[in-house]
Amino acid sequence: MIIQILLISIFTFLAFYGLLHIVMEIVSGVSRRNKDDLCRAYTVITVKDRESSVEGIIRAAAWRQLRLANRGNVPEIYAVDLDSTDKTYEILQKLALEYDFLKPLRKYEYISSLSAKQ
Repeated sequence: MIIQILLISIFTFLAFYGLLHIVMEIVSGVSRRNKDDLCRAYTVITVKDRESSVEGIIRAAAWRQLRLANRGNVPEIYAVDLDSTDKTYEILQKLALEYDFLKPLRKYEYISSLSAKQ
């Protein structure tokens, strides 16, 4: 009788401990994810009619982002073309194939993305 009560008490304690451990893991995972979402960094570069220099600007920014990468998380670069009349946007698109964290946008795309986030 005493052994049976002792075994039930031990099993109950272990079940409660396991449940408490699972809840703590869930809570810490949720808080970690929210913290990572809040800490997301990105760079916005605006360009207009910079066909001759945009590649150097973007490559310098890309190397800086790669050097500062936190735990393998490379911050995104938003390159916003402000209605260029030369091939600036096409160069940005070509560079985006090389750097997956580079997001070339036209001015209207960037403005609509800002209003969508609010």
